[in-house]
Amino acid sequence: MAAARGTCTFLIIRLIRASALSLHDWGSRFVQDGVGVFCYPADMPPAMTHVALHVRDLDATLAFYVDYCGMRLVHSRDIDDGDPSTRVVWLAEPGRETELIFVFIPGGHSPEQPAGDYSHLGFAVETRDHVDEVAEKARRDGRLVWEPSQQGWPVGYFCGVRDPDGNVVEFSYGQPLGPGGVAP
Repeated sequence: MAAARGTCTFLIIRLIRASALSLHDWGSRFVQDGVGVFCYPADMPPAMTHVALHVRDLDATLAFYVDYCGMRLVHSRDIDDGDPSTRVVWLAEPGRETELIFVFIPGGHSPEQPAGDYSHLGFAVETRDHVDEVAEKARRDGRLVWEPSQQGWPVGYFCGVRDPDGNVVEFSYGQPLGPGGVAP
């Protein structure tokens, strides 16, 4: 496989959106077995493609991220053929399957997150009302960690929800990376 221009490195997952830079600017795209393989210049800076987390209960984790975050399953396999306890899954937001994925691997433990520790995964939502809806659902499910709160820019309006493994997942409106994120 040759690039349209220059030397390239082949990557399975692409972080740089085609809307930001055209594929012509980056080289050629090839498709093998339904998986996009993208050709980038050899001097491309590192690009974040995935976050991999070990989880205690893979099915509960999948259900949480599909239900709360709207993610969908894009890949699943057993590391040891036929042994479902070695199943690895990839989840992505619809339309972003070639930008950033979560990889969930069985065999995790719950993190200890003391008060005042704001480590979290962040998801932007389209309105303040959506933040409130997520918080109400999480309250009913016993998962709400941070009540909805309005903070100054760039934090915006957010709530925090605990996933099945104890990770905090933030849902926000008004941050610079999502809807409503207007600088003062």
